[in-house]
Amino acid sequence: MSRRDLTDDSLSEGNETFTVILSSPISGESLDSAIVTITDNDTTLVTLVDFTATALENSIEIVWITYTEFDSIGFHLWRATGEGWKYGDYSTVTRLTDQLIPAEGNSGA
Repeated sequence: MSRRDLTDDSLSEGNETFTVILSSPISGESLDSAIVTITDNDTTLVTLVDFTATALENSIEIVWITYTEFDSIGFHLWRATGEGWKYGDYSTVTRLTDQLIPAEGNSGA
């Protein structure tokens, strides 16, 4: 049996899903499994107004405009292939930036 503590933090991490499988009951009854989803209740600290990626000859130009940057010190860019990341499979996600891209401050109304 494994145990993982749940901590209500302020990180916006997205929903997390896991499967609970019950086995070897003392009573001998038939058991089943259940899929559990923990819904993230934290807000995203950055709101985008615009995001574009343009293929150039030997690179890709990425430009974004933020509406708000609440307590943001910067950004990392990540690339995912396929749609597994939507379902918790991050095996095809790669960080593109070695260093943090500095934020330029808050904007918006």
